[in-house]
Amino acid sequence: MDSVALLVAARTAGLQVCTDGERLIVRGPKQLAALVRQLLSHKDEILPLLELFEERAAVIEYDAGLPRADAERLAWACVLGEPAPGASEPPCISVALAHLSRSEVTDVSRV
Repeated sequence: MDSVALLVAARTAGLQVCTDGERLIVRGPKQLAALVRQLLSHKDEILPLLELFEERAAVIEYDAGLPRADAERLAWACVLGEPAPGASEPPCISVALAHLSRSEVTDVSRV
């Protein structure tokens, strides 16, 4: 399984995956220890994805004015490539267009 598939599996299983500097922190039920070991074995690929997630969540929260929980949900969609329901644009573009008027969007690469 690649790192994106592992993060999808972890989220689906209910694991919480985050970072503390260069450490990968995984929280969840002990019966998911095998999945946790897989995540840890792909740490070098997962850390940059989590860093991108944090950056996307912050941008969405502040630029689109969304609550943090909504920003995180949409940031996961951006990072993991999960389609937004009914969206034709990539998830991050959809967020910008849904929450800002088109005239306010000057640099969608920031969103």
